[in-house]
Amino acid sequence: MRAQLEAYKRQSDTVRLFLDEQGYQVSSDYTTPLKDLYRDYKAYCIEDGYRPVNNKNFQKRLNANGIMTERARFGFVAYVRKTDMAF
Repeated sequence: MRAQLEAYKRQSDTVRLFLDEQGYQVSSDYTTPLKDLYRDYKAYCIEDGYRPVNNKNFQKRLNANGIMTERARFGFVAYVRKTDMAF
């Protein structure tokens, strides 16, 4: 039952799907500009037929998935790194 619930949560959260399928991993020292990450997320949603969340909710969902965001000198950044292990 727990596995089914986790699968449902994953499938209903387009931000989590994006992070998992595109190979993004939490990082403690590497940052990605939030505007670039959001642009890639929107392209992913359009390509796969999902409705993207807005920029503010995108940042909230990143935080809910354990990804820290903060304001940097050039805008907001997310502590994630893209790996080569995408599905």
